[in-house]
Amino acid sequence: MALVYYDRVKDTSNTTGTGTWTLNNTPPTGSVAFSVVGNANTCYYLAYSSDLSQWEVGLGTYTSSGTTLARTTVYASTNSGSAVSFSTGPTIELVAPAKFFTNALRADVQNQVITGGADVTSASQSTGNITVDSGICPLQYITNNGAYTITAPTNDGSLILLVTNGASAGATTFSGFTVGSNTGDALTTTNTNKFKIYIDRINGTSSYTIQALQ
Repeated sequence: MALVYYDRVKDTSNTTGTGTWTLNNTPPTGSVAFSVVGNANTCYYLAYSSDLSQWEVGLGTYTSSGTTLARTTVYASTNSGSAVSFSTGPTIELVAPAKFFTNALRADVQNQVITGGADVTSASQSTGNITVDSGICPLQYITNNGAYTITAPTNDGSLILLVTNGASAGATTFSGFTVGSNTGDALTTTNTNKFKIYIDRINGTSSYTIQALQ
């Protein structure tokens, strides 16, 4: 499940009350059907009656089977911020609500306070020579199945690379890094041995530290 954004997504529903909307799959001319959201994905929506006397802004979950949009969270509405019991089926649009802009974390602003967190799906690196890139993911992993080289990143950032030795593990060579004599634990080629390699690049200077996990 993912939170997705698209332009010009709009549809109508004949569903009244406060429940899940069944979409009519008849987007107005120039609009796009909600099917682009994708099954089980979420999106921000604005729902409103034809006379605009009832409206609701929230986060919805789209289901392709039955083409429905469930009201996951309501942010603002003509019902004091709760789900609106629509007397007639509303028009529903995909929007970016004010909550998105006021609560969103920006990458170019300093000293922001984060009270939540995020789960990370670790990224797999193909076995063989690699140039590490923290922009891919902060947590990455690779299997050592033969001698290979880890080349320093080309952009500033940091990541942790988990190395797992395979049956034919070979020597690990580092290229483009600036390090002293102390780089942490020694790497081995013993099958099933694992290591965390902490890699960073700051102002153009790259370094690494190795932690053995056995």
